[in-house]
Amino acid sequence: GVFVFGGDIGSDRWKLVRRVKPNFYGQWHPARDHLKGTETYGTYNPSLTSDETFSIPFPSGCSRYLLATGDMSNWLIVDKSAVDGNYSNEARVVVRSSTNKGTYTAKWYNRGGEA
Repeated sequence: GVFVFGGDIGSDRWKLVRRVKPNFYGQWHPARDHLKGTETYGTYNPSLTSDETFSIPFPSGCSRYLLATGDMSNWLIVDKSAVDGNYSNEARVVVRSSTNKGTYTAKWYNRGGEA
């Protein structure tokens, strides 16, 4: 599951490491590692349209994340430094997204034991 989406997302190569199956509405992703890449569960399926919820380990050296809906209609790219740490209603830098092609800030939460 390595993808190059092109267009507004760019020419970076992205590896699918975590996914929530469709129709998981109203529920949070089961991962609790705050994007550290340490959780493993489910059955890995490299398809963007799989019907699986899974997580495989990913390297701590990962410098950027692409977070997206399964159909890629909503997505954003952030640096690892924007995700790391504990914060509440704090401005974090978004590199670009499906709603804004330039760098901007958005208020985010990352509350300790909650994920």
